Amino acid sequence: MQGTRMYKVFRLVLVGSLALMLTGCPLLPVETVDAPPPLLQPPAPRIVTHTVTRGYIAQEISALARVAAINEESLFFTQRGRIAAILVKYNEWVEPGQAIAYLEAGDLDHRHALAKLDLERDMLRLNRLQTLAETEGFVNPYDLRMAEIDYEKTRLNFERLDKQLQAITIYATIRGQVTAINMRVAETVEEFKNVITIADPTELQLMMNLNTQQLRLVAPGQLAKVRLPSNADIDADVVQVPTAGGSFSLGQADTTAILRVRDPNVKLNFNALLQTRILIQEREDAIILPKAALREFQGRTFVRILEGDTRREVDVEVGIQSQTHVEIVKGLEEGQQIIAR
Repeated sequence: MQGTRMYKVFRLVLVGSLALMLTGCPLLPVETVDAPPPLLQPPAPRIVTHTVTRGYIAQEISALARVAAINEESLFFTQRGRIAAILVKYNEWVEPGQAIAYLEAGDLDHRHALAKLDLERDMLRLNRLQTLAETEGFVNPYDLRMAEIDYEKTRLNFERLDKQLQAITIYATIRGQVTAINMRVAETVEEFKNVITIADPTELQLMMNLNTQQLRLVAPGQLAKVRLPSNADIDADVVQVPTAGGSFSLGQADTTAILRVRDPNVKLNFNALLQTRILIQEREDAIILPKAALREFQGRTFVRILEGDTRREVDVEVGIQSQTHVEIVKGLEEGQQIIAR
């Protein structure tokens, strides 16, 4: 009886398993695939254009100019040596011919003093013999000639020592104020190296350092605009420009342009640095275009004009060029749209 019941249960289980297999029901989860995202259309290319305008344009050179004295001297020794003394202080006023520094001399001072006495002695001896020869006429020509030779030898020796003493001493060349002391006592200095600078701050000018390319553009008489600390602009004139390859200072080519302020009542601070613009050329009512719109290729200078949906290239002739814009002398008209590079 029990065996019959077990047989019926087993048959039911077997029938159920076969039914599941026949219906194809999966025992594992079904994988799903996401649909691909829709393709986006690329954005239309962005065209940057510049408008041809009319206005002021100027070619200028901009740099810092130093307020310097018209009378300014850089002083140096003409031989190498060790500095023994500096006799002046910063901002001290000095007079022409005043000794302001000297090198260690050893016994040069002593030898110079002895040579000076020898020169005086031999000069007195020669003068005495010359006077006797003129008044009494009995001086031996041999003695007179020997006195002349002794005097000449003593003079040459004194002048040599005097030059050596001058070479180890710096003297003020103008009346002015000590504006720089570049060396200290006991330092060794080379010949022609700037040691002390003196200047007269009562008469001032502007000094502007230029490079070789800028020097070719600058000439005396050009107008300059000087920006004061108050942000006001004042007029100045270029009064001096070094000639190419001609002027040298302490072995270096001079590249400094000199400018003078037009208004004598403007007060400038000595040694101040002022932003300065030298106007090379300017035009008030010019056709102008940003440099970013100008193109150059194989000797051509041209632009690309946008007219509606069309583009075309036009050769142009360029005039004045500033740092950001150019003057178009020929090829464009005001209001045209130019495609940027």
